[in-house]
Amino acid sequence: MVAFRIKDRSRKHKATPMQFYLAAYHVLLSRMTGSDDIAIGIADTNRSTMDELSAMGFFANLLPLRFGEFTSSNTFGEHLVSVKDSVREALKHSRVPYGVIHDRLGSGLPTATTGAPLFQAVFDYKQGQAESGAIGDAVMTEVIAARERTPYDVVLEMSDDPTKDPLITVKLQGSKYSPQGSRAFLNNYISLLSMFSMNPALKLA
Repeated sequence: MVAFRIKDRSRKHKATPMQFYLAAYHVLLSRMTGSDDIAIGIADTNRSTMDELSAMGFFANLLPLRFGEFTSSNTFGEHLVSVKDSVREALKHSRVPYGVIHDRLGSGLPTATTGAPLFQAVFDYKQGQAESGAIGDAVMTEVIAARERTPYDVVLEMSDDPTKDPLITVKLQGSKYSPQGSRAFLNNYISLLSMFSMNPALKLA
């Protein structure tokens, strides 16, 4: 029910469900940190042409998005439009590798071995992910691989398969947060999704 409302609200704001989920993620991070000025890394498949769509290999890239401050009078609908514009602008530069951005910003940034210098929050949205497939006579089956370590404090993963209910996974840095913290984070996020999908005219404050 919530997923259906999100698709409907997104369409009315000329946005995508991905942008709706990302906007709610930013609001949650803002409320939990007390800061509106937050950078979030979004995962991009980086396959913009038909040749790239049919090619095998790893094309994915992480795009750093810095969201500016919003005022208490802003509605979620207004924030959604702002996030939509930010995502579209970032995707225009999606071919620039993350490492190049890091190098161009200067040597004063910490290295990848000491942490993630551009953002500590990641949003990974997958739409219509197939669990299996085939290439010729070869059959592919999805295998869930556990990533034991992550340089990020917060990772929100979403699998939005239109044939199923969306799957939301929250990963928090184990050295900083408890398992109970992950559950609280997820519950608060779902609460925001339900609230804003029912009424996007609600104020953000």
